[in-house]
Amino acid sequence: MNNNSSTNENTPSQNQDNITDTDNDATLHNIESSKKKKKKNIIIGIISFLVIIGAGTYFYLDYKSNETKVYVADDNEEEKVGTIPDEYIYKEHEIEYPGAYNRFFVIAEYKNLPLNYQNGILKFLSENDKGDEGFSFVSKIPSRAKNIYCFGNFSGENNVGNNKDIAFIAEYNNYKTSRLVIMNANGDLLFTKEYSSLPIINSFKKGSKIYTGERKLVKSDYDGIILKEPDTKYVIIYDGKSKQFVEHYQYTENDLREYNHYSEEEECTDCDSVDTTEYN
Repeated sequence: MNNNSSTNENTPSQNQDNITDTDNDATLHNIESSKKKKKKNIIIGIISFLVIIGAGTYFYLDYKSNETKVYVADDNEEEKVGTIPDEYIYKEHEIEYPGAYNRFFVIAEYKNLPLNYQNGILKFLSENDKGDEGFSFVSKIPSRAKNIYCFGNFSGENNVGNNKDIAFIAEYNNYKTSRLVIMNANGDLLFTKEYSSLPIINSFKKGSKIYTGERKLVKSDYDGIILKEPDTKYVIIYDGKSKQFVEHYQYTENDLREYNHYSEEEECTDCDSVDTTEYN
């Protein structure tokens, strides 16, 4: 009886071996778990890295493909590509002709024009674009830009602020001829005339003294536009009787001397005529 009991019971040495085997199994399990976890983290890291690289590449390519372009013609009328400041980039929901914006507004001097006038100019230039032979634009020369548009109540509607009429010079791509355009604040065309030069313009107020055909200064009935070419000056003003815009040559002092109208010469010297000193 006692011998059987001794046979079924483990010795302390055997128990210790069993405990050691159990510990070894646990250690191996922990090592395997640690390896799997490390491998998983490595895989996650690689995937994350690839995602970041892919996203960065996508946004870079998207940025380059949508980079805003400016076209500046040189002496050979070849297009050069550049970029413009972010603040000059149009907002598509505000500009009615976004595709034409950077084509016609090449320089940043026009960015402060109220949007209704920008849209009006873009509308005219887009609708009158006839390709290479009839392509027109507003001046690309920063120092000239301020002298190719002006505002006023040219049609006598007594509009104020952003509701005034606008006049501007559209230049043709031969860089020799141009067109004067007058439109209201809604972009509706009021008057247009071609010129064989590249004049500059300014506006004058109602009541300014101008020549309207005769060599005698009279007060203007409306706001008007004074157009200066290299050797001549003209006034474009609305005629309330004929209901249309008319152009009047403005006599110079030399013109008056040639006609020997000394009294009119004296009047021209002393009168409150349109200030055109900035054009001299």
